[in-house]
Parts: sequence; C-alpha cells; structure tokens
Amino acid sequence: MSLVKRQGMSSKATQLTARANKLPVAMTLEGHGPAQNNGFTRVAISYLPDGKQMFSGCRDGTSRRWDLETGKEIEEARDVCEQDIWAVAVSRDGRWVVTSIAKDPLGDHPGEIKARDVERGVVKTFKGHSLPRQGNMMCIDISADNKLLASGAGDGFRIWSLDTGKPLTSPSEFKTPTHHSVDVDGVRFSQDSTKLAVRALGIKVWDIQARKILDASAKP
Repeated sequence: MSLVKRQGMSSKATQLTARANKLPVAMTLEGHGPAQNNGFTRVAISYLPDGKQMFSGCRDGTSRRWDLETGKEIEEARDVCEQDIWAVAVSRDGRWVVTSIAKDPLGDHPGEIKARDVERGVVKTFKGHSLPRQGNMMCIDISADNKLLASGAGDGFRIWSLDTGKPLTSPSEFKTPTHHSVDVDGVRFSQDSTKLAVRALGIKVWDIQARKILDASAKP
C-alpha cells in the first residue's frame, strides 16, 4: 500500500472518529444582543449549584438568568446596566450572583462589582478599583465557604466580605521592574478558602490570614 493511500485512509478514519465524538447541541439560549460601543461580543456564564439554571453576563450590558429545562430566560431576573459586563460568578450555596462591570468609554462610570442576593433581590455594590484604562476588565471569584469575594483588574486585586460588602485587604498591585502597573487577569480561591491564586507577572499565591504573598522559594 502506498504512503499516500495509507495517509488518506488515516485522514478519513480521523474524520469519522471526530464526527462520532462530536457532542450534540442540547439547546441554544438566545437573547443577548451585540456589544455596546461597537466592541466585540463576549458572554460570561456561571451555573447555579443544582445545574438547572444559569446566569450570563454580556457586553450588551445585561445579566440574565436562564431556565435550562425550558431553555428560556427568566425575564423578571434580568439586570440592565449602562456598561459592559465582563464576568459572572455564582456562590456554591446559590445565594449570590456577582457581576463585574467595566469602566465606560467616557470615564463617567469607574467600573464596579455588584452582588445580588438571588432569593431576596438585595444588591450590594463593591467600589474600590480604580481602573486605569477604558474598559479594563475585572476578574472575580467567590470562595468555597461563600464568605469572600476576590476581584482583579489593572490596579491589582482586592478581597471583600460578601456579607458586609467591605474590603478585607488593602489595594494590592504588581509592577514591572520599570514600575509600570500589571493587570491582574485571573483570581481563584483554594478549596479551603485560605489562599488566593493571582495571575499577574506569573502566578502568585496570597495567604489570606497572613495577608501576604507566599514565598515560592521558601522550604515547606
């Protein structure tokens, strides 16, 4: 058998395997519109713990709640704002849904984080980031014990109390050797809620109780 023929058979087999392994689309959730300010469309999503509902946030300025059994939006739960929504997170107990809202193009709105109590409808606003650039995104994460919220942006990261809405850490930022600020574009709590991984100039780990970055070179 020639090499060309063998390669052709291998290619067809790969294509058949790929088609067989392709997951079918269960449903399509429609509702989000185009991004505001002519930007690219971006949708962030997070499930409620029971897996039956989901929240989404989009650069069209809306946060939406979806019923995954019907494939329909729960319209009375929709939240509309004037700025882009960059990230969405749901607490593991299903109580809180948190959205990060970008700085607007004119600088009239500095960007903020909103936490909504799903059952009571109470909304808390977290302000403290000073976003250095238009549209600078904020990443967010909720601790496994449902008590803490972490946020990261172009001016560093913060840790907040979800119950009080107050910051638990001073602003913490990272700079290059030439003293330029570095974006924090990822935050993630450990499973025991005692540490926070922060991505900025590599990945660093913040000890929440000691309130300091762990020394990666230190011996255990």
